[in-house]
Amino acid sequence: FNETFWRHVNHFFDAPSSQAQDAFIQHLYRFEEWHYTIPTSPKVVVLDTRTRRWRSESRMNKPSGLMDWEAMIDFHQELVHQDKVIIVSAAPMFGVKFIEALQRVVTMLGKPL
Repeated sequence: FNETFWRHVNHFFDAPSSQAQDAFIQHLYRFEEWHYTIPTSPKVVVLDTRTRRWRSESRMNKPSGLMDWEAMIDFHQELVHQDKVIIVSAAPMFGVKFIEALQRVVTMLGKPL
């Protein structure tokens, strides 16, 4: 988390008041950096699939995408030069059709999924 985030956290917990609470809540509503990386081996990349979703500008009734373009670029940068990565995502990264097809192939090969 950035310095501004920690300043709001510390202000609220050091001197709890309704004003500090309101300021902290407002900061949380505007906060957009919920994605992060843990530099372990293998690297752990935690995706923000809620506040950085793609939305269709042409038709608002279209379903949203998992991540917007900027989030995809950031995600790609985390994967560059990595042999292995653990990806944590609150939303499924692969569609149900893909998962069902993969399950069928793996089952035909006699392997556990």
